[in-house]
Amino acid sequence: MHQKTAPAEAADTARKQEILKLHQIFEDLQSPPVHKLVEVTKKRLENATPDENGLLVPQAKHQDPYGGDIKRRSNRAQKLRDEAASWLNSMRKWVQEESPSNINSALRLKADFTWQNIRYVVLARHFAHFLSNLDLTDAAYATWIQFYDALNRLHSEDRPKTLSSLFDTLNEYMSHKIAKGYELDNLDSYHLRNLSYRIRPSAAE
Repeated sequence: MHQKTAPAEAADTARKQEILKLHQIFEDLQSPPVHKLVEVTKKRLENATPDENGLLVPQAKHQDPYGGDIKRRSNRAQKLRDEAASWLNSMRKWVQEESPSNINSALRLKADFTWQNIRYVVLARHFAHFLSNLDLTDAAYATWIQFYDALNRLHSEDRPKTLSSLFDTLNEYMSHKIAKGYELDNLDSYHLRNLSYRIRPSAAE
């Protein structure tokens, strides 16, 4: 059996501790975590390579879970869609109308900082898949844990450590893009502890 060297084991331990620390940050959040999102992103993009100075602007949402209440689910989904759409429209309009220097000032960037594009991500605490029908031309959506997962994928999948790469990863793993449909076959088996049974289509069907 191959044994890891002491440096390799130390690196693995440090990596696991870092992941656990990042996970704890997300677990402990009780309010929209704008500063925490920035903190975690900087940590995972440390020593990032330049990528055309693309900007990624997040909006953090903290909804209450809707549980099994269908009406509450519908109401909160619609509220999330309306608020996210309004924010995206407002941001796009603002970027079109404002000068780059004013945008830099608002985003606390250096006055002479240049950027080629601005993209957006809506980060929802508990559920984000309701946002799949928004205009996502320059935007993506994710839950906080999906955002955390995307940051980790930059490392585990050896992707570029850039904001553009982070956005591309978030965009790639949006719920509606990775959801898979399933077709029932003509012979479905079910197994319980003391019972196994099959459902077959009737001859009339």
